[in-house]
Amino acid sequence: MDKGEVIGKVYFKSEVELIGANQMKKQNLVVETDAQYPQKLPIEFIKEKCDLLNNLQIGQQVKVSVNVRGNEYQDRNQVTRFGLSFQGWKVE
Repeated sequence: MDKGEVIGKVYFKSEVELIGANQMKKQNLVVETDAQYPQKLPIEFIKEKCDLLNNLQIGQQVKVSVNVRGNEYQDRNQVTRFGLSFQGWKVE
């Protein structure tokens, strides 16, 4: 599975960050799910997709379409680790 949806309420919205030498825009959104055991899921938006968050308010109900991303990296002790992230591309 590399695509999915996260449904819930806006819990947190970060300020826009400028990353790297080319100053790429990045912004994070945390959505709290409505499940029996609610989860707070961080979703990152990059470049022009940050604009999708402009009018969102804390507590607002949303459905966010995401791409699921995984990566492999080595920590400072040279131990191989794996990470998982959600990258948002649509907000309803």
